[in-house]
Amino acid sequence: MQTENIFPVICGAVLLALGVPAVLLGMSRRGIIGQISLFRRGVETARNPWKAEDESLEELAERVEKLRSSKGK
Repeated sequence: MQTENIFPVICGAVLLALGVPAVLLGMSRRGIIGQISLFRRGVETARNPWKAEDESLEELAERVEKLRSSKGK
């Protein structure tokens, strides 16, 4: 077995084990993760730009129906 290759392999494994979490932490603190979630919300809005209005109109229709049914009694 070659013992001269053990030191670089151990150093590489330690750098990898410490480097990946550090990079992810740095990304989240710089707001890259926040930008990804902002992009996702933008895509959802682009798919259905009237979602909030549709939900409000649906709630209004339900309230009107309740009022109409209570007046009829």
